[in-house]
Amino acid sequence: MLKINHTESQSETSLSIYFDEIHGGELSLEISLLSEYLRERLSGVTDIVPCAASLYIEYNVLHTDSTQLLEEIDHHLHHFKLSEKEVRVQEVLELPIYYHSEVAPDLAELAKQKNLTINEVIKMHSDVDY
Repeated sequence: MLKINHTESQSETSLSIYFDEIHGGELSLEISLLSEYLRERLSGVTDIVPCAASLYIEYNVLHTDSTQLLEEIDHHLHHFKLSEKEVRVQEVLELPIYYHSEVAPDLAELAKQKNLTINEVIKMHSDVDY
C-alpha cells in the first residue's frame, strides 16, 4: 500500500506528494496506477503527473485548496486497493540511449562525484527497467 512520506507546495496551484519506498521496486507502477485512479475521482484538479516516487498535482483554486485536496487524496488512498486497479499488460518499450558529452554534459561530473567510472554510471542507468 502506498504511504505518503511528505508533501510540498510547488506554487499557489500545485503540489507534489512523495511516497515511501515499496518493497519489490514497484513504486513507480503503483504511482502510475494511483494517478489514473485519482484522475477519475478528484474534483478541481487540472493535471496529475506521475513521477518515479511522487505525484505532481495542479489544481484550480476556485474549486479546491491544498488542504481540501490532500484530505480528498488521503481518503482515496485508503480506498485504493489492488483489487480496484486496472492492471494492464504493458509491453516493454525499448529506447535507444546515447551517452555522449554533447547530450550528457553532466555525466563525467556525476561519475566523479560518485567515485565511479563513466562506464559504471552508464551500466547502472541502462541495466534498470523503468
